[in-house]
Amino acid sequence: MPASIEMYAKYARIYDLQYSGKDLGDIGFWVRLSKKFGGPVLELACGTGRLTIPLAKAGAKITGLDASEAMLGVFREKLGKESEEVRERVVLKKGDMREFDFRHKFGFAFVPFNSFLHLETVEDEEKCVRAVHRNLKPGGIFVVDVFKPMFKDYPENVFRVDLTRTDPETGITISRLSSRTYEHGKQLIHAKYYVDVIFPEGKARRHETGFTLRYVKAKEMVVLLERCGFRVEKIYGGYDFSPFTPLSKKMIFVARKRS
Repeated sequence: MPASIEMYAKYARIYDLQYSGKDLGDIGFWVRLSKKFGGPVLELACGTGRLTIPLAKAGAKITGLDASEAMLGVFREKLGKESEEVRERVVLKKGDMREFDFRHKFGFAFVPFNSFLHLETVEDEEKCVRAVHRNLKPGGIFVVDVFKPMFKDYPENVFRVDLTRTDPETGITISRLSSRTYEHGKQLIHAKYYVDVIFPEGKARRHETGFTLRYVKAKEMVVLLERCGFRVEKIYGGYDFSPFTPLSKKMIFVARKRS
């Protein structure tokens, strides 16, 4: 299991404060794809349900898989506040996205928001893609959403504030300071974060955390998907469905299972 899972065990509540209730521009994208490709839907690395719950509200029958019990615990709390109709559309499973098998097959599977990059070796990436292939219906769709490596924009050992947000419900402000180092031979990014949680009464608490990602290149990802039984149909460069170009910051691969 990726080492970053241990980080999420301590980070789940803080993570949700940063992203809970916030549309990062991708919710409408995933809702549209879930309607286009049908279901049932499988979301890998579902976390605290930032995407899963909106998809269920939009009518998708969706299974969320995540390796972190802490993240799933937050998810269950949030799901419990939804209507019975929405709750009945969601199934949560704790598990490793490299090794899973369900009794039923899915029409659409996706791994959003750079989570695929937590797989730190080519072998783990291939295990994940093959697991998805096993669990998809013939002709089913798999979508992988990752960032394009942009090293000039993120030089090594330079700290920057990359997120500041005040939760309107609690009044808590989150400020995140991050830095990166690289192992280009292994395509690894070592990220370090200092997250300041500032409470309405003025008290503050700093959390230090970090994780490792393995960045991928467009051609490399296409080869991986095709080697594992998929045919890449599209590569988007953003959540607006724009085509991938050298100037794109995102790489969103849409692949169909070959029957």
